Amino acid sequence: MAKRIPPALETPLLLMAIFGMLVAGPVAFVAVIAGFGEQRAADNTYVVGFAHTGDDCGPEAVSFDVVDGAPLGCEPAAIPAGGPSRANFPGFTDEQDRQVTDLAAQLGAEGLCPAEQQQIQRMVDGFAATVPESRRPHYDEGVSVEPLWGAGLAWTGVGVLIACVVVYSLAFGPPRCLAWVWPLRR
Repeated sequence: MAKRIPPALETPLLLMAIFGMLVAGPVAFVAVIAGFGEQRAADNTYVVGFAHTGDDCGPEAVSFDVVDGAPLGCEPAAIPAGGPSRANFPGFTDEQDRQVTDLAAQLGAEGLCPAEQQQIQRMVDGFAATVPESRRPHYDEGVSVEPLWGAGLAWTGVGVLIACVVVYSLAFGPPRCLAWVWPLRR
């Protein structure tokens, strides 16, 4: 037998469900997308990519050609570019960027094997550890709401979406797509 919601709660639940569908749900969805995007960018700031000329460089900010160790230009195809002349990591000095580029060119003279790729990544990791906080990119200054950004913002958005589904289900009954797992009925 289905439980009936007390009449005193029907109007507030209905208003919360409408608010969730029109405001909280869409905002939470944007928070999920933006938060995971920010986190991915932050996680890839100092990760070096390795690819062949013409391949997709992936999410890494700097990529080198596995054939010769040259920096790859990973701009969209609509932007004409001859590729960068050296690596350009956020917060690195020009000398550090040059050292990474030189090491990649030196090791890549006959192709970059996995061990050489790891050696380049270790150099970048060593330089990244010395970058002062003031020169690091601050991904938390994007679309985030302090103190939430990145994965924290995304998981908060997921929680709000779940809350919207729960309130909707209490007000209108479970959505058809969730009826098989949702024991609550009006």
